[in-house]
Amino acid sequence: MFGSTALNIVIGLILIYLLYSLLATIIGEIIATGLGLRARNLERSIKRMLDDHTKDDDDRNKIVAFFESLFQMVKGFFFKNRQGLVKKFYDEPVIKYLSSNSFFSKPSYISPENFAKAIIDLLKRDGEGVGEVEKIKNALNVDQQQENKEEAIRKILNNHGSEDEKIKEIKRVFQSPLEKDTARHILSLLEEAKNNPEEFRLRLEQWFDDTMDQSTGWYKRNMQVVLLATGFCLAALFNASTFDIVTKLSKDKDARDQLVQMASSYMKENDSLIANITKIQADSSFKNSGELKMIDTMLDIHKNLQQDIDDAGSLLGNGWELPESLYFTHSNAKRNSSISKQQLVDPNHAIVIYFPENLDFELAKKCYKVKLNRQKETQTAVISVKFRRTAYFIRQVWADIWGYFITALAISLGAPFWFDLLSKLVKIRSEIPKTPKQRVIN
Repeated sequence: MFGSTALNIVIGLILIYLLYSLLATIIGEIIATGLGLRARNLERSIKRMLDDHTKDDDDRNKIVAFFESLFQMVKGFFFKNRQGLVKKFYDEPVIKYLSSNSFFSKPSYISPENFAKAIIDLLKRDGEGVGEVEKIKNALNVDQQQENKEEAIRKILNNHGSEDEKIKEIKRVFQSPLEKDTARHILSLLEEAKNNPEEFRLRLEQWFDDTMDQSTGWYKRNMQVVLLATGFCLAALFNASTFDIVTKLSKDKDARDQLVQMASSYMKENDSLIANITKIQADSSFKNSGELKMIDTMLDIHKNLQQDIDDAGSLLGNGWELPESLYFTHSNAKRNSSISKQQLVDPNHAIVIYFPENLDFELAKKCYKVKLNRQKETQTAVISVKFRRTAYFIRQVWADIWGYFITALAISLGAPFWFDLLSKLVKIRSEIPKTPKQRVIN
């Protein structure tokens, strides 16, 4: 029945997508933890909150802005780029000691309460006055701060002392953390709270929560890019071109039926696994200790997943079974088609080269190298025919790049998406009534 065959092909294809999506998720989360993407995403959000924009993005060329942003992101992996209030914020003890060790030097999670406490402590320390509210207001009064800076600079220049000392004093004056837009926004929160310290604290927490909602979206978009890149690498490494998989499933009934059976079993046995993966993907606010436990969980999942991927790959004949050397005979010898039907006559060396039939013959013909015995000047003999596996791999990936790219796009949709879709299709297939065999009456 054509409908049943088409459904089985789709189920087999989706199972492959699901397995590779799970593997890509595991690798992506390990990469995210190793590179500290959660902590970097959090720091980016804090910068957006506390730093004024020095350049007008609308007036800049979008291409230039993109490359500047990319440069700053790469730079951030190797150098700390904290200035002003952001630097002082991360130096606050309540934030600083959230980092678990020197490897995870930045916290990947900050509670709204700790954020509000750090900001209030900073403002009280930088402001002058008697009460808490008065200190905060004076710290947020940027116009008054500007006048104080000018007066302080005049005093420094009029005082006696060395030039180096004057320069150090002037630098210290300009180390005020607050910028105008940030100060005005925080001041507006204080005014909305009607100078009530507890209400002001709650408004700071709400401001942080609103920003973190956006930060979660930024992190998911970043992880989508990581998943896409990881998916393409997996598709190439496992030779999992969507076009080749569909062709194989269309022709091989046994492989198709076994994959369908494997899909049904996988759905029953791994329901909790997908729930854990979904939770990990949805939560972008892991604490550092939680990230380490998450890596252990992912590695445990990978041990069980690898066997399923190997089983599916063996059914489809995926992978890269590339020989190191090729069998050959002299050209005057009798051809042997039982070795391989893919044969190439090399007239330069008077030999016939046999290629394994799992290789693309047109590509493989360009990827071999004949090794000669040149010890005798008057006579040369072929010792071996080496297969250039790296050259073949690159050519094959380039030839199937669109098939790999479609697989990568499918993988980037995530394992939960394919698990839900597969569960629905398996249920539909189980509800399709089987056509009864017709009895032949003589």
